Amino acid sequence: MKQIQGKKLLKRNNNKSNFEKFVKSNYTDFDAFHKACKNDENLLIYTCITRNELLPFIEEIKKIESTEDQIKYLKNNQPAMNETEERYNVCIASIAGYLKNYITYNGFVMNNANGDAEDWTSEFWLKYTKICNFYRDRWFHPETLKRATTVNYNPLLYKEFVYVCRMAITGERRHQAFLATQRVDATLFKPSLDFRVDAKGDSDKSLMDVVKDPCSDSEITQEQTGVAVIIEKALDYAKKYENGKYYKEIEAVYVNQDLAETKDRKVVILAKIFLYKAGLISPRTLSFIKSLSSKYKAKFNISTALVNRQVAEFKKKKVAKVPTYHDVLEDGGKTRVGLILRKRGTVDSE
Repeated sequence: MKQIQGKKLLKRNNNKSNFEKFVKSNYTDFDAFHKACKNDENLLIYTCITRNELLPFIEEIKKIESTEDQIKYLKNNQPAMNETEERYNVCIASIAGYLKNYITYNGFVMNNANGDAEDWTSEFWLKYTKICNFYRDRWFHPETLKRATTVNYNPLLYKEFVYVCRMAITGERRHQAFLATQRVDATLFKPSLDFRVDAKGDSDKSLMDVVKDPCSDSEITQEQTGVAVIIEKALDYAKKYENGKYYKEIEAVYVNQDLAETKDRKVVILAKIFLYKAGLISPRTLSFIKSLSSKYKAKFNISTALVNRQVAEFKKKKVAKVPTYHDVLEDGGKTRVGLILRKRGTVDSE
């Protein structure tokens, strides 16, 4: 199969010099004319029609003095790309080159569903083929259809058919993306784990090295076990404090993990103190404990000197939090990994 060269479709190509060269050749240098039409969505149709079909347009622009007006005439009087089946076939072959990069991009965006980018690119090329065959049959061979078609023939410009194809491919991508969400095995991150991340000083690092799986990663599992032990010890403090007067409220705080839902300020304060006493040491926890009044510190045997030392130790070292799947999804993609994934079009990209 012949390799299709990707090209960029422009609203205007600024190839006026080639058109002037064509005019100066007494309208005989058709290579210059084709270069003048190259990549221009309003002039590409003239590269797809035969020499005999082009001559009437050449005769018309000969009557116009200004080069700009000549180009304007060609843009305003474009022949339809589907006037004949022969022209239609030439046009869809030409359009394929201008859709290649668009199809490749859509395949890349779908890379996080089942299959890889190449698979999806092939899927969208198949969609383009189906579109071309669909209209060819209904415009030029309606007699071959089993049922009368409801598709009416309308003359289309070259650029109009490009837009039709783009919309169909985008619609197919969105439909396939929706279907991927309905499949259990089509995980959002599965194919991404092998991708290399441009990590400073470690170019071989992959997303699997950066994003930890909370279900299987040993470090996170160990951390979660430690948190469970701390909460258990904190609840033990709550049971002993004033004969468990605030135990149920404090337990609810730990279960819900939402202090905003607790209206009793004393319950919130006690819940935080008991976590600290149970061994939860973090910048936020230390900041809260440090802000407590001397009365609370004395009541719960909290050493101000120890708290100050712990705060100083945290200031010395910068703690780099390892983002998890949960972090990336919940923070809207604000972490470094979240931004990488958003840029790749995998997390809330549209």
